[in-house]
Amino acid sequence: YLSKLFGNFSLSIQDICEIGILVGMALVLDLPMFKIKVGSSGGSISFSCLPLIVLALRKGFAKSFLGCGIIYGFISCLLDGYGLFTYPFDYLLGFGAVSVVGLFNNLIFSKKKTSIVFLIIGILLFGVLRLFAATLSGMIFYGLSFDASLIYQAIYVGPSLGICLACSIILYPVIARINKRFK
Repeated sequence: YLSKLFGNFSLSIQDICEIGILVGMALVLDLPMFKIKVGSSGGSISFSCLPLIVLALRKGFAKSFLGCGIIYGFISCLLDGYGLFTYPFDYLLGFGAVSVVGLFNNLIFSKKKTSIVFLIIGILLFGVLRLFAATLSGMIFYGLSFDASLIYQAIYVGPSLGICLACSIILYPVIARINKRFK
């Protein structure tokens, strides 16, 4: 069943290196000097999801979930210091959601005029899933109502998503050339 869902899942040395470099870039962009803190209960506006989007575009769903949700999410959770109880929703699902962009790879790199539309759809879907996961976390762990949690999370998820969406559109031609040359 898993092979039908994920295909032949194996990691090459190139995959491991590329995942490591892009996760490392995301962690650097998540440092306090590169982000704007929002509120006292966590959340920030940053560029940290941009390398994760590139990872999803380069490696597809399964490998990007490993890199974004499991590896980046866990390290970021440890560095943020809010406790491991927030890991499942805020980090694993929240950042693992970027891997849905990888589900659109064939459409994004299809050389059609609609390619950029599918890039936008994939990133917006990621944003909705991340917002949903963070909203659930606010409700479960911080006792907020749905409305309060959604508003709080939207204050930082929305601008971060907008920044990363704009940068992804600008960088799309470069990413497409890299993806064509280095499959």
